Amino acid sequence: MSTINDSGGEIGRDFSHLLKSLGKFFKQLVDLQEGIDREGTIYWIKNNKRMRGANAWLLMCSIMIASLGLDLNSPAIIIGAMLISPLMSPILGVGMGIGTNDRETLMISLQHFGVSIAIALVTSYLYFWINPLSHTNATPEIIERTEPTVLAGIVAIFGGIAGIISASRKDQSNAIPGVAIATALMPPLCVAGYGLARSEPGIFSNAFYLFFLNSFFIAVSTFAFIRYMKFPFKTYPNAKESRRTTWLILLVSILITIPSIIILKNVVEKKQREQLVNNFIIENFGDDDDPQSLGYSFTYSDTSRALAIKLLGRKIKSTELRRYEKLLEKAGVSNTRIYAIQGESLDIQEFDRLEKEMTGYKKIVNQLEKTEKEKSEVDDLVLALTRKIDSLQRDTFPITSVNNEITALLDEVEFVNYGLIKGPTQAAQDRHVLFVKWKNRLNTRQRKAVRKKLETYLAGRVQGVTCEIRELD
Repeated sequence: MSTINDSGGEIGRDFSHLLKSLGKFFKQLVDLQEGIDREGTIYWIKNNKRMRGANAWLLMCSIMIASLGLDLNSPAIIIGAMLISPLMSPILGVGMGIGTNDRETLMISLQHFGVSIAIALVTSYLYFWINPLSHTNATPEIIERTEPTVLAGIVAIFGGIAGIISASRKDQSNAIPGVAIATALMPPLCVAGYGLARSEPGIFSNAFYLFFLNSFFIAVSTFAFIRYMKFPFKTYPNAKESRRTTWLILLVSILITIPSIIILKNVVEKKQREQLVNNFIIENFGDDDDPQSLGYSFTYSDTSRALAIKLLGRKIKSTELRRYEKLLEKAGVSNTRIYAIQGESLDIQEFDRLEKEMTGYKKIVNQLEKTEKEKSEVDDLVLALTRKIDSLQRDTFPITSVNNEITALLDEVEFVNYGLIKGPTQAAQDRHVLFVKWKNRLNTRQRKAVRKKLETYLAGRVQGVTCEIRELD
Protein backbone atom coordinates (compact mmCIF):
# COMPACT_ATOMS: atom_id res chain seq x y z
CA MET A 1 0.00 0.00 0.00
CA SER A 2 2.81 2.39 0.89
CA THR A 3 4.51 1.59 -2.43
CA ILE A 4 1.38 2.59 -4.35
CA ASN A 5 1.09 5.81 -2.36
CA ASP A 6 4.76 6.63 -2.98
CA SER A 7 4.33 5.96 -6.71
CA GLY A 8 1.24 8.20 -6.87
CA GLY A 9 3.08 10.95 -5.04
CA GLU A 10 6.00 10.81 -7.50
CA ILE A 11 3.61 11.03 -10.49
CA GLY A 12 1.94 14.05 -8.92
CA ARG A 13 5.27 15.75 -8.31
CA ASP A 14 6.43 15.00 -11.86
CA PHE A 15 3.19 16.39 -13.32
CA SER A 16 3.50 19.52 -11.18
CA HIS A 17 7.09 19.96 -12.32
CA LEU A 18 6.00 19.55 -15.96
CA LEU A 19 3.33 22.25 -15.58
CA LYS A 20 5.84 24.64 -13.99
CA SER A 21 8.32 23.97 -16.81
CA LEU A 22 5.66 24.61 -19.47
CA GLY A 23 4.58 27.78 -17.71
CA LYS A 24 8.18 29.00 -17.55
CA PHE A 25 8.70 28.15 -21.22
CA PHE A 26 5.62 30.07 -22.40
CA LYS A 27 6.48 33.01 -20.14
CA GLN A 28 9.93 33.23 -21.70
CA LEU A 29 8.40 32.74 -25.16
CA VAL A 30 6.21 35.87 -24.92
CA ASP A 31 8.47 37.89 -22.61
CA LEU A 32 9.13 41.36 -24.02
CA GLN A 33 11.15 42.58 -21.06
CA GLU A 34 14.30 40.76 -22.10
CA GLY A 35 16.43 42.90 -24.39
CA ILE A 36 14.31 46.04 -23.99
CA ASP A 37 16.07 49.41 -23.90
CA ARG A 38 13.64 52.04 -22.65
CA GLU A 39 16.06 54.96 -22.59
CA GLY A 40 17.51 54.00 -25.97
CA THR A 41 14.01 53.71 -27.47
CA ILE A 42 13.02 57.17 -26.25
CA TYR A 43 16.29 58.62 -27.54
CA TRP A 44 15.98 56.92 -30.95
CA ILE A 45 12.37 57.99 -31.56
CA LYS A 46 13.03 61.58 -30.44
CA ASN A 47 16.03 61.90 -32.75
CA ASN A 48 14.40 60.32 -35.80
CA LYS A 49 10.90 61.83 -35.62
CA ARG A 50 11.84 65.00 -37.52
CA MET A 51 11.09 64.99 -41.24
CA ARG A 52 13.89 67.11 -42.66
CA GLY A 53 17.24 66.75 -44.36
CA ALA A 54 18.01 63.13 -45.29
CA ASN A 55 14.63 61.88 -44.04
CA ALA A 56 12.79 64.35 -46.29
CA TRP A 57 14.82 63.27 -49.33
CA LEU A 58 14.30 59.58 -48.53
CA LEU A 59 10.56 60.17 -48.26
CA MET A 60 10.43 61.99 -51.61
CA CYS A 61 12.38 59.19 -53.30
CA SER A 62 10.26 56.44 -51.76
CA ILE A 63 6.99 58.22 -52.67
CA MET A 64 8.19 58.69 -56.25
CA ILE A 65 9.11 55.00 -56.54
CA ALA A 66 5.82 53.90 -54.94
CA SER A 67 3.83 56.14 -57.32
CA LEU A 68 5.64 54.57 -60.26
CA GLY A 69 4.83 51.09 -58.88
CA LEU A 70 1.15 52.00 -58.53
CA ASP A 71 1.06 53.43 -62.05
CA LEU A 72 2.72 50.32 -63.52
CA ASN A 73 0.65 48.00 -61.30
CA SER A 74 3.88 46.47 -59.95
CA PRO A 75 3.85 45.15 -56.35
CA ALA A 76 7.62 44.58 -56.56
CA ILE A 77 8.32 48.28 -57.18
CA ILE A 78 5.94 49.28 -54.38
CA ILE A 79 7.69 46.96 -51.92
CA GLY A 80 11.04 48.39 -53.01
CA ALA A 81 9.78 51.87 -52.15
CA MET A 82 8.75 50.67 -48.68
CA LEU A 83 12.31 49.55 -47.93
CA ILE A 84 13.55 53.15 -47.90
CA SER A 85 10.47 54.86 -46.45
CA PRO A 86 11.11 56.91 -43.26
CA LEU A 87 7.41 57.30 -42.40
CA MET A 88 7.66 55.16 -39.26
CA SER A 89 9.40 57.53 -36.82
CA PRO A 90 6.95 60.51 -36.64
CA ILE A 91 4.00 58.19 -35.96
CA LEU A 92 5.91 56.26 -33.30
CA GLY A 93 6.74 59.65 -31.82
CA VAL A 94 3.04 60.51 -31.56
CA GLY A 95 2.28 57.25 -29.76
CA MET A 96 5.26 57.64 -27.45
CA GLY A 97 4.42 61.28 -26.69
CA ILE A 98 0.94 60.27 -25.53
CA GLY A 99 2.19 57.17 -23.72
CA THR A 100 4.86 59.01 -21.70
CA ASN A 101 2.85 62.23 -21.24
CA ASP A 102 5.56 64.12 -23.13
CA ARG A 103 3.72 67.01 -24.74
CA GLU A 104 6.82 68.43 -26.39
CA THR A 105 7.56 65.16 -28.20
CA LEU A 106 3.89 64.83 -29.14
CA MET A 107 3.69 68.31 -30.67
CA ILE A 108 6.97 67.97 -32.58
CA SER A 109 5.94 64.54 -33.87
CA LEU A 110 2.55 65.85 -35.02
CA GLN A 111 4.25 68.79 -36.73
CA HIS A 112 6.67 66.58 -38.66
CA PHE A 113 3.92 64.06 -39.38
CA GLY A 114 2.06 66.90 -41.11
CA VAL A 115 5.24 67.81 -43.00
CA SER A 116 5.52 64.15 -44.12
CA ILE A 117 1.96 64.23 -45.46
CA ALA A 118 2.62 67.46 -47.35
CA ILE A 119 5.85 66.13 -48.90
CA ALA A 120 4.16 62.88 -49.93
CA LEU A 121 1.08 64.53 -51.42
CA VAL A 122 3.09 67.12 -53.37
CA THR A 123 5.52 64.49 -54.70
CA SER A 124 2.83 62.02 -55.77
CA TYR A 125 0.67 64.84 -57.19
CA LEU A 126 3.53 66.07 -59.37
CA TYR A 127 4.31 62.56 -60.55
CA PHE A 128 0.74 61.73 -61.57
CA TRP A 129 0.20 65.19 -63.05
CA ILE A 130 3.36 65.12 -65.22
CA ASN A 131 3.62 61.43 -66.12
CA PRO A 132 1.63 60.58 -69.29
CA LEU A 133 0.89 57.09 -67.94
CA SER A 134 -1.30 58.63 -65.23
CA HIS A 135 -3.79 59.86 -67.84
CA THR A 136 -4.97 56.29 -68.42
CA ASN A 137 -7.28 54.31 -66.16
CA ALA A 138 -6.58 53.61 -62.51
CA THR A 139 -4.63 50.36 -62.13
CA PRO A 140 -5.81 47.54 -59.82
CA GLU A 141 -3.08 48.49 -57.32
CA ILE A 142 -4.57 52.00 -57.14
CA ILE A 143 -8.17 50.80 -56.93
CA GLU A 144 -7.29 48.46 -54.04
CA ARG A 145 -6.43 51.53 -51.92
CA THR A 146 -9.81 53.18 -52.47
CA GLU A 147 -11.80 50.75 -50.30
CA PRO A 148 -10.66 51.43 -46.71
CA THR A 149 -12.02 48.61 -44.56
CA VAL A 150 -11.50 47.70 -40.93
CA LEU A 151 -9.21 44.89 -42.12
CA ALA A 152 -6.70 47.55 -43.18
CA GLY A 153 -6.80 48.91 -39.61
CA ILE A 154 -5.90 45.45 -38.31
CA VAL A 155 -2.87 45.40 -40.62
CA ALA A 156 -1.85 48.80 -39.23
CA ILE A 157 -2.19 47.59 -35.62
CA PHE A 158 0.19 44.68 -36.13
CA GLY A 159 2.51 46.83 -38.23
CA GLY A 160 2.66 49.34 -35.38
CA ILE A 161 3.33 46.59 -32.83
CA ALA A 162 6.16 45.22 -35.00
CA GLY A 163 7.62 48.71 -35.38
CA ILE A 164 7.69 49.67 -31.70
CA ILE A 165 8.88 46.22 -30.56
CA SER A 166 11.81 46.42 -32.96
CA ALA A 167 12.59 50.02 -32.00
CA SER A 168 12.64 49.09 -28.31
CA ARG A 169 15.33 46.39 -28.67
CA LYS A 170 18.94 46.93 -27.75
CA ASP A 171 19.90 45.28 -31.06
CA GLN A 172 17.54 47.28 -33.26
CA SER A 173 16.58 46.11 -36.75
CA ASN A 174 14.17 48.65 -38.23
CA ALA A 175 14.04 47.66 -41.91
CA ILE A 176 11.41 44.91 -41.69
CA PRO A 177 8.99 46.66 -39.28
CA GLY A 178 9.53 49.81 -41.31
CA VAL A 179 8.21 47.92 -44.35
CA ALA A 180 5.26 46.64 -42.29
CA ILE A 181 4.32 50.20 -41.38
CA ALA A 182 5.01 51.57 -44.87
CA THR A 183 2.68 48.90 -46.27
CA ALA A 184 -0.19 50.56 -44.43
CA LEU A 185 0.85 54.15 -45.15
CA MET A 186 2.72 54.75 -48.40
CA PRO A 187 0.38 53.30 -51.07
CA PRO A 188 -2.78 55.04 -49.82
CA LEU A 189 -0.90 58.34 -49.47
CA CYS A 190 0.33 58.03 -53.08
CA VAL A 191 -3.19 57.20 -54.25
CA ALA A 192 -4.44 60.33 -52.48
CA GLY A 193 -1.96 62.30 -54.59
CA TYR A 194 -3.28 60.47 -57.66
CA GLY A 195 -6.82 61.55 -56.74
CA LEU A 196 -5.68 65.18 -56.51
CA ALA A 197 -3.85 65.05 -59.84
CA ARG A 198 -6.81 63.43 -61.62
CA SER A 199 -9.40 65.69 -59.92
CA GLU A 200 -11.12 62.64 -58.42
CA PRO A 201 -12.40 63.71 -54.98
CA GLY A 202 -13.81 60.24 -54.28
CA ILE A 203 -10.44 58.54 -54.80
CA PHE A 204 -8.65 61.21 -52.78
CA SER A 205 -11.03 61.07 -49.81
CA ASN A 206 -11.11 57.25 -49.63
CA ALA A 207 -7.35 56.87 -49.96
CA PHE A 208 -6.59 59.63 -47.45
CA TYR A 209 -9.09 58.17 -44.99
CA LEU A 210 -7.31 54.81 -45.34
CA PHE A 211 -3.98 56.54 -44.64
CA PHE A 212 -5.40 58.36 -41.61
CA LEU A 213 -7.04 55.18 -40.29
CA ASN A 214 -3.77 53.26 -40.53
CA SER A 215 -1.72 56.10 -39.03
CA PHE A 216 -4.06 56.36 -36.06
CA PHE A 217 -3.93 52.65 -35.24
CA ILE A 218 -0.13 52.54 -35.58
CA ALA A 219 0.05 55.36 -33.03
CA VAL A 220 -2.46 53.56 -30.76
CA SER A 221 -0.39 50.36 -30.95
CA THR A 222 2.69 52.34 -29.92
CA PHE A 223 0.82 53.97 -27.04
CA ALA A 224 -0.46 50.58 -25.80
CA PHE A 225 3.03 49.04 -25.95
CA ILE A 226 4.63 52.00 -24.15
CA ARG A 227 2.16 51.70 -21.29
CA TYR A 228 2.31 47.88 -21.20
CA MET A 229 6.11 48.02 -20.86
CA LYS A 230 5.80 50.77 -18.21
CA PHE A 231 7.98 53.37 -19.89
CA PRO A 232 8.68 56.26 -17.48
CA PHE A 233 6.43 59.33 -17.68
CA LYS A 234 8.12 62.65 -18.38
CA THR A 235 5.51 64.42 -16.28
CA TYR A 236 3.48 62.05 -14.17
CA PRO A 237 -0.26 62.39 -14.89
CA ASN A 238 -2.87 62.10 -12.21
CA ALA A 239 -5.42 59.28 -12.25
CA LYS A 240 -8.16 61.50 -13.67
CA GLU A 241 -5.97 62.62 -16.58
CA SER A 242 -4.95 59.01 -17.36
CA ARG A 243 -8.57 57.87 -17.45
CA ARG A 244 -9.53 60.81 -19.67
CA THR A 245 -6.73 59.98 -22.12
CA THR A 246 -7.74 56.31 -22.23
CA TRP A 247 -11.43 57.09 -22.83
CA LEU A 248 -10.58 59.70 -25.45
CA ILE A 249 -8.44 57.21 -27.39
CA LEU A 250 -11.20 54.61 -27.16
CA LEU A 251 -13.85 57.07 -28.37
CA VAL A 252 -11.76 58.31 -31.30
CA SER A 253 -10.93 54.70 -32.22
CA ILE A 254 -14.63 53.85 -32.43
CA LEU A 255 -15.50 56.96 -34.44
CA ILE A 256 -12.65 56.37 -36.91
CA THR A 257 -13.44 52.67 -37.28
CA ILE A 258 -17.19 53.02 -37.97
CA PRO A 259 -16.83 54.16 -41.64
CA SER A 260 -14.36 51.34 -42.36
CA ILE A 261 -16.81 48.77 -40.96
CA ILE A 262 -19.58 50.16 -43.17
CA ILE A 263 -17.28 50.03 -46.21
CA LEU A 264 -16.29 46.44 -45.38
CA LYS A 265 -19.97 45.50 -45.14
CA ASN A 266 -20.61 47.04 -48.58
CA VAL A 267 -17.60 45.24 -50.08
CA VAL A 268 -18.76 41.88 -48.72
CA GLU A 269 -22.30 42.46 -50.03
CA LYS A 270 -20.90 43.43 -53.43
CA LYS A 271 -18.84 40.22 -53.63
CA GLN A 272 -21.81 38.11 -52.56
CA ARG A 273 -24.07 39.81 -55.12
CA GLU A 274 -21.55 39.26 -57.92
CA GLN A 275 -21.21 35.60 -56.95
CA LEU A 276 -24.99 35.15 -57.02
CA VAL A 277 -25.14 36.68 -60.51
CA ASN A 278 -22.29 34.47 -61.72
CA ASN A 279 -24.05 31.36 -60.37
CA PHE A 280 -27.28 32.46 -62.08
CA ILE A 281 -25.48 32.82 -65.44
CA ILE A 282 -23.91 29.36 -65.11
CA GLU A 283 -27.19 27.70 -64.17
CA ASN A 284 -29.31 29.34 -66.87
CA PHE A 285 -26.89 30.18 -69.69
CA GLY A 286 -24.35 27.35 -69.57
CA ASP A 287 -20.81 26.99 -68.27
CA ASP A 288 -17.42 26.42 -69.92
CA ASP A 289 -18.46 22.93 -71.03
CA ASP A 290 -21.72 24.13 -72.63
CA PRO A 291 -21.44 27.88 -73.27
CA GLN A 292 -24.64 29.67 -74.27
CA SER A 293 -23.34 33.20 -73.71
CA LEU A 294 -20.18 35.18 -74.41
CA GLY A 295 -20.20 36.93 -71.04
CA TYR A 296 -22.19 39.49 -69.16
CA SER A 297 -22.00 42.92 -67.55
CA PHE A 298 -23.66 43.60 -64.20
CA THR A 299 -24.18 47.19 -63.04
CA TYR A 300 -26.12 48.32 -60.03
CA SER A 301 -27.07 51.28 -57.86
CA ASP A 302 -29.03 51.68 -54.64
CA THR A 303 -32.36 51.60 -56.47
CA SER A 304 -31.90 49.62 -59.69
CA ARG A 305 -29.64 47.06 -61.32
CA ALA A 306 -29.02 45.92 -64.88
CA LEU A 307 -27.65 42.63 -66.23
CA ALA A 308 -26.63 42.61 -69.90
CA ILE A 309 -25.96 39.14 -71.34
CA LYS A 310 -24.26 38.54 -74.68
CA LEU A 311 -26.01 35.41 -76.01
CA LEU A 312 -24.28 32.85 -78.18
CA GLY A 313 -26.55 32.00 -81.11
CA ARG A 314 -29.66 32.03 -78.97
CA LYS A 315 -32.86 34.11 -79.07
CA ILE A 316 -34.92 35.06 -76.02
CA LYS A 317 -38.34 36.69 -76.11
CA SER A 318 -39.19 39.59 -73.83
CA THR A 319 -41.68 37.45 -71.89
CA GLU A 320 -38.92 34.92 -71.20
CA LEU A 321 -36.63 37.70 -69.99
CA ARG A 322 -39.21 38.63 -67.35
CA ARG A 323 -39.17 34.98 -66.21
CA TYR A 324 -35.39 35.09 -65.86
CA GLU A 325 -35.70 38.31 -63.84
CA LYS A 326 -37.97 36.51 -61.38
CA LEU A 327 -35.50 33.60 -61.17
CA LEU A 328 -32.70 36.06 -60.46
CA GLU A 329 -34.80 37.67 -57.72
CA LYS A 330 -35.37 34.25 -56.14
CA ALA A 331 -31.60 33.71 -56.29
CA GLY A 332 -31.12 36.77 -54.08
CA VAL A 333 -30.55 39.64 -56.53
CA SER A 334 -33.74 41.71 -56.61
CA ASN A 335 -34.85 44.72 -58.65
CA THR A 336 -32.68 43.75 -61.62
CA ARG A 337 -33.56 44.33 -65.28
CA ILE A 338 -32.08 41.79 -67.71
CA TYR A 339 -31.06 42.86 -71.22
CA ALA A 340 -30.27 40.19 -73.81
CA ILE A 341 -27.80 41.06 -76.57
CA GLN A 342 -29.39 38.74 -79.08
CA GLY A 343 -26.36 37.84 -81.14
CA GLU A 344 -26.95 40.12 -84.12
CA SER A 345 -23.26 40.94 -83.95
CA LEU A 346 -20.04 39.55 -82.59
CA ASP A 347 -16.96 41.47 -81.56
CA ILE A 348 -13.66 40.56 -83.20
CA GLN A 349 -12.07 39.08 -80.08
CA GLU A 350 -14.88 36.58 -79.55
CA PHE A 351 -15.02 35.73 -83.25
CA ASP A 352 -11.30 34.94 -83.25
CA ARG A 353 -11.70 32.83 -80.12
CA LEU A 354 -14.44 30.70 -81.68
CA GLU A 355 -12.50 30.37 -84.94
CA LYS A 356 -9.44 29.09 -83.06
CA GLU A 357 -11.55 26.73 -80.99
CA MET A 358 -13.19 25.32 -84.13
CA THR A 359 -9.79 24.91 -85.81
CA GLY A 360 -8.56 23.02 -82.76
CA TYR A 361 -11.48 20.60 -82.97
CA LYS A 362 -10.81 20.05 -86.69
CA LYS A 363 -7.26 19.00 -85.84
CA ILE A 364 -8.65 16.54 -83.32
CA VAL A 365 -10.92 15.10 -86.05
CA ASN A 366 -7.91 14.43 -88.27
CA GLN A 367 -6.06 12.72 -85.41
CA LEU A 368 -9.01 10.46 -84.53
CA GLU A 369 -9.96 9.18 -87.99
CA LYS A 370 -9.43 5.57 -86.88
CA THR A 371 -11.89 5.90 -83.98
CA GLU A 372 -15.34 6.39 -85.49
CA LYS A 373 -17.14 7.05 -82.21
CA GLU A 374 -14.72 9.73 -81.02
CA LYS A 375 -14.59 11.22 -84.50
CA SER A 376 -18.39 11.53 -84.56
CA GLU A 377 -18.45 13.34 -81.21
CA VAL A 378 -15.81 15.85 -82.31
CA ASP A 379 -17.61 16.36 -85.63
CA ASP A 380 -20.72 17.29 -83.69
CA LEU A 381 -18.75 19.89 -81.70
CA VAL A 382 -17.28 21.36 -84.89
CA LEU A 383 -20.74 21.54 -86.45
CA ALA A 384 -22.21 23.23 -83.36
CA LEU A 385 -19.44 25.81 -83.27
CA THR A 386 -19.76 26.44 -87.00
CA ARG A 387 -23.49 27.09 -86.61
CA LYS A 388 -22.85 29.47 -83.73
CA ILE A 389 -20.33 31.42 -85.80
CA ASP A 390 -22.67 31.51 -88.80
CA SER A 391 -25.56 32.82 -86.69
CA LEU A 392 -23.38 35.46 -85.07
CA GLN A 393 -22.03 36.64 -88.43
CA ARG A 394 -25.50 37.36 -89.80
CA ASP A 395 -25.76 40.97 -88.69
CA THR A 396 -27.33 43.96 -90.33
CA PHE A 397 -25.06 46.34 -88.47
CA PRO A 398 -21.48 46.67 -89.85
CA ILE A 399 -19.96 46.03 -86.42
CA THR A 400 -16.66 44.60 -87.68
CA SER A 401 -15.72 47.66 -89.73
CA VAL A 402 -17.19 50.02 -87.12
CA ASN A 403 -15.11 48.35 -84.40
CA ASN A 404 -11.93 48.63 -86.49
CA GLU A 405 -12.55 52.28 -87.31
CA ILE A 406 -13.47 53.36 -83.77
CA THR A 407 -10.52 51.60 -82.11
CA ALA A 408 -8.21 53.17 -84.71
CA LEU A 409 -9.64 56.66 -84.16
CA LEU A 410 -10.01 56.61 -80.36
CA ASP A 411 -7.17 55.33 -78.19
CA GLU A 412 -9.47 55.17 -75.15
CA VAL A 413 -11.68 52.43 -76.65
CA GLU A 414 -10.66 48.76 -76.40
CA PHE A 415 -13.52 47.46 -78.53
CA VAL A 416 -17.18 48.13 -79.35
CA ASN A 417 -20.05 45.67 -79.74
CA TYR A 418 -23.56 45.92 -81.13
CA GLY A 419 -26.82 44.57 -79.83
CA LEU A 420 -30.50 44.83 -80.64
CA ILE A 421 -32.64 44.96 -77.49
CA LYS A 422 -36.16 43.78 -78.19
CA GLY A 423 -39.01 45.96 -76.99
CA PRO A 424 -41.11 44.68 -74.06
CA THR A 425 -44.18 44.60 -76.34
CA GLN A 426 -44.76 44.18 -80.07
CA ALA A 427 -45.79 47.83 -80.33
CA ALA A 428 -42.61 49.05 -78.66
CA GLN A 429 -39.67 49.73 -80.95
CA ASP A 430 -36.46 47.73 -80.73
CA ARG A 431 -33.41 49.62 -79.49
CA HIS A 432 -30.03 49.64 -81.21
CA VAL A 433 -27.26 49.66 -78.60
CA LEU A 434 -23.51 50.15 -79.05
CA PHE A 435 -21.62 48.70 -76.10
CA VAL A 436 -18.26 50.37 -75.46
CA LYS A 437 -15.37 48.79 -73.52
CA TRP A 438 -12.74 51.29 -72.34
CA LYS A 439 -9.09 50.31 -72.35
CA ASN A 440 -8.67 51.94 -68.97
CA ARG A 441 -10.84 53.61 -66.39
CA LEU A 442 -11.83 57.15 -67.42
CA ASN A 443 -13.04 59.98 -65.26
CA THR A 444 -16.37 61.74 -65.91
CA ARG A 445 -14.89 64.49 -68.04
CA GLN A 446 -12.97 62.07 -70.26
CA ARG A 447 -16.00 59.80 -70.73
CA LYS A 448 -18.17 62.73 -71.81
CA ALA A 449 -15.58 63.82 -74.37
CA VAL A 450 -15.18 60.34 -75.88
CA ARG A 451 -18.96 59.71 -75.94
CA LYS A 452 -19.45 62.96 -77.88
CA LYS A 453 -16.87 61.82 -80.46
CA LEU A 454 -18.64 58.45 -80.75
CA GLU A 455 -22.04 60.10 -81.29
CA THR A 456 -20.61 62.34 -84.03
CA TYR A 457 -18.96 59.35 -85.71
CA LEU A 458 -22.10 57.17 -85.60
CA ALA A 459 -24.31 59.95 -86.98
CA GLY A 460 -22.16 60.09 -90.13
CA ARG A 461 -21.18 56.43 -90.37
CA VAL A 462 -24.46 54.55 -89.76
CA GLN A 463 -27.22 56.65 -91.24
CA GLY A 464 -30.83 55.82 -90.45
CA VAL A 465 -29.94 53.97 -87.24
CA THR A 466 -29.96 55.74 -83.88
CA CYS A 467 -27.65 53.93 -81.46
CA GLU A 468 -27.75 54.18 -77.71
CA ILE A 469 -24.23 54.11 -76.23
CA ARG A 470 -23.65 51.99 -73.13
CA GLU A 471 -20.45 51.37 -71.24
CA LEU A 472 -19.26 47.90 -70.27
CA ASP A 473 -17.47 47.37 -66.94
